[in-house]
Amino acid sequence: MKFADKHAPRSFDDLVIENEDIRRRLKQYADGIRSKHLLIYGPTGTGKSAAARVIMEARCGLECAEFIQSFEGSQFTVADFERMMTDWNWQLIKGAKIAVTVINEVDLLSAPLREKLKSFMDEKGHIGQIIATTNNLHALSVTMQRRFDKVELPTLTFDGCLERAQRILEAEGIEMSDGDLRYHFEDFEGELDDMASILEDIVLETSDQ
Repeated sequence: MKFADKHAPRSFDDLVIENEDIRRRLKQYADGIRSKHLLIYGPTGTGKSAAARVIMEARCGLECAEFIQSFEGSQFTVADFERMMTDWNWQLIKGAKIAVTVINEVDLLSAPLREKLKSFMDEKGHIGQIIATTNNLHALSVTMQRRFDKVELPTLTFDGCLERAQRILEAEGIEMSDGDLRYHFEDFEGELDDMASILEDIVLETSDQ
């Protein structure tokens, strides 16, 4: 298993969200307090897809686990609307208060599919919620954006990643001071994959000693 997959977020507390207002808002979605369609946007590598998945899983619970899925915008087809409705019906039967589906990189949907998605959201929004992600907010029309609550996940900083990084090292049995860890993050580029790569290097270097 890849190091990044091994330490991928499993719960909301595992997410790297530096801004407390943003964390609080997304936590309200995870807890089922907010039910508007959600659009998580920002640069590549900031954890948008992971956040969407964790929120979806938290909302649905274990009872609905087999009936939740994430779609990729580049591969989305007309038939997937029917798949979403099937999932939503089962989620509701299993006790979900409101059904939910994730569409990653929603900006990559074709123009006709975007129009169909807008209609789908308008017609079925009372029973289900779309959580979408995008690296390119401006590729979406204003009318599409207005259907969502938009939340930005900006480029990550070392300070924002510090707690999560230390927890990952702890899980690997490694103790390191924040100062030493900062040294390893000197060339950090602000993406979660970059953080995972740095931490994997630390683990491998430590095991060789």
